Amino acid sequence: MKKSLERFLQYTSRNFFNCWLILGVDTLISGLCTLSAFIGIYYIVGIGWNIFQLLQVTAVSLLSSIIGDLLFNTYRNTIRYSEIKDLWRITCSVLFKTCCLAVYVFFILNGDRLFGSQNLVFVISDGMFTLIALIGFRVIVIVTYDSLIGMVRKTDTRVLIYGTDDKSVALKTRLRNSSHYKIVGFTVLIIVAAFLPILVFIHSRTSPILGR
Repeated sequence: MKKSLERFLQYTSRNFFNCWLILGVDTLISGLCTLSAFIGIYYIVGIGWNIFQLLQVTAVSLLSSIIGDLLFNTYRNTIRYSEIKDLWRITCSVLFKTCCLAVYVFFILNGDRLFGSQNLVFVISDGMFTLIALIGFRVIVIVTYDSLIGMVRKTDTRVLIYGTDDKSVALKTRLRNSSHYKIVGFTVLIIVAAFLPILVFIHSRTSPILGR
C-alpha cells in the first residue's frame, strides 16, 4: 500500500494532470453553484421556478464559465506553489461569468418573475458561491496531497526556503522529489513600523501541479 502511494505521489509530482480535466471540474463547479443560487433565491421568495428558465440560466453560466477560464487560463498551472498570487485569474474569470449572467438575467431572460433587487441578489450570490467553491477545491487538493506526503515521508527533515520569488519556487521544485528533505513552507523578511526585521512564516504546503 505504501509503495503504491509513493508511486502515485511521484507521478503527480513529476507530471501534469490533463488541463482539460481541470477545466471540466471548474465548469461543473460553476454550473452547480448557479443551480444552487437559482433554486435558493426562488425558494426564499416563495415563487415557483420554471425549469426552462433554469436550463437557460445554467447554459449561460456554463458557457460564460468556459470562456472566462479560457480567457484567464485558470485551468493551467493550477495548485502551484505561487498559487496565492495567481488567484486574480480565478477572480477575473468569476467576475466575467457574473457579468455575463447579469446581462442575460436583466436584459434577455423572458418571463422572469423576480424583481430587480432579487435578480441582483441571485447574481451576486452565484458569483460568491462560485469563487468560494473554486478556491475551496484547490485548497482541498493541497491539503489532501500534503497529508499523503506526510504519511510516506515522516522521517524527512522539515526545512523552510527563504523568499517567495521565482528562484525560491525553482528550488522548491528541485527538492520536491528529495528523499531527505521535506519543504514545509517559505519565509520572507518584513519590515514593521518600528523598522525591526521579523521573519514571517508563510505556510505554503507541498502540492501537485494540476494542468499545464
